[in-house]
Amino acid sequence: MGMINMLMMLVFMLMSTINIYATDDTMVVELDLNTALKKAQAVSLNVLLADARVEESMARLGQSRAALLPHVSGAIAWERQTKDLRSSGLQFPGQGTSLGPFNSFDARGRITQTIFDAAVLERLRAARLGTILSTLQAEKAKEDALALTATLYIQAKRAKESVATVAAALKRDYLAYQIQQTKFSQGTGSSLGVAQAKAAYAHSRYLYQMAKTDALEKRLDLGALLKIPRDTRIVFNEHRYNGILGKKRLTDAPVKFFALETAQAQLNVQESQARAAALDFGPRINLFGDYGRAGTSPDRGSNTYAFGLQATIPIWEGGIKSANLKEANAVLKETKASLDDAGYQADNSIVNAGAKLKEAWYLVIAQMANVALAQEEVQVIKQRVASGLANALDIADAKARYSHVMDDYKEAVASYWMSTIQLAHARGQMGFFIKN
Repeated sequence: MGMINMLMMLVFMLMSTINIYATDDTMVVELDLNTALKKAQAVSLNVLLADARVEESMARLGQSRAALLPHVSGAIAWERQTKDLRSSGLQFPGQGTSLGPFNSFDARGRITQTIFDAAVLERLRAARLGTILSTLQAEKAKEDALALTATLYIQAKRAKESVATVAAALKRDYLAYQIQQTKFSQGTGSSLGVAQAKAAYAHSRYLYQMAKTDALEKRLDLGALLKIPRDTRIVFNEHRYNGILGKKRLTDAPVKFFALETAQAQLNVQESQARAAALDFGPRINLFGDYGRAGTSPDRGSNTYAFGLQATIPIWEGGIKSANLKEANAVLKETKASLDDAGYQADNSIVNAGAKLKEAWYLVIAQMANVALAQEEVQVIKQRVASGLANALDIADAKARYSHVMDDYKEAVASYWMSTIQLAHARGQMGFFIKN
């Protein structure tokens, strides 16, 4: 029975070493952080939506400008009709009450031109400000996409590295289980020792599977953001990892507060729209003219024209203008509050990110010392094995501890770079992480 258990464990170990990402015929893509950031600028959904909103704002600018340009129209009408003179208040003795039937033809072109409309002019200004706002929002969307991509890249890379660390512990616990079974079969061990080793090994298998699942989840998150097919294996290139990020570049790059600038642009738009709503109560002056041919038919008529100047002043339109003005002022008040909050958040984000970056750096230093200690322990165990004072389980345990310490060190390094990303995002400097 013990031999069967050992064979089953060996089969499981062989299956566990299969790469969870792909088979031999799976597509492979090599990805470094620089490539990931460049790809995010081209395929990120938020970036694509923001670019589309810029195009929408340009179209709205054209719509607002159209109200100030000449409007030209043409119409042709022909009809045969009768009229009752009494409906017009006319009645001639001996002529009866009806007129017709007769033909009526009219063909003419008409042009209207706005001479003065303060509300339209202000809405045109609001549309121009809206274009500026959309451009800033697009820049902010790219900045956010870069920060998210860098974060997901590091998380996916770290999750994949952690699988190897857990595998080392799994190998150690499997060896311990084998040794306990051998001792028990030889009469030098106990069933309790076998049960304890088996439980430890089972727990390591669970941790190993959990690490693989986490690595798969992080890889899918990154792949979804960068539009990488699900069945494509990602190879993370370490040699570009440290070269892309760096504190020195952050201090050299200019600071740009995208959130604050966007909030200020939004306020400018809302102020202009509120002024336009107030100017809707003012007068409008239009110039108009038409020219065409009127008569009973095109060949039996005469050329006619009309032109003039028209001024209109709104008096009461069901209260819609008053309601529009109240809404615009309410939105303006809300936008002012958002701008004040954005200012506080920008300052707090930079201070908080700077503090976390400093904390992460000291953690890296501490983990470097732990790595040096773990390396020394491995060397001592190797010397003891050579002297016959330790066995294979001791060296496996030392290597597992060393692998765990190395994983803690890599986690600290990843935390440092993620803190760097957080600070760069707060300062609007993510674009400086991209190398041409």
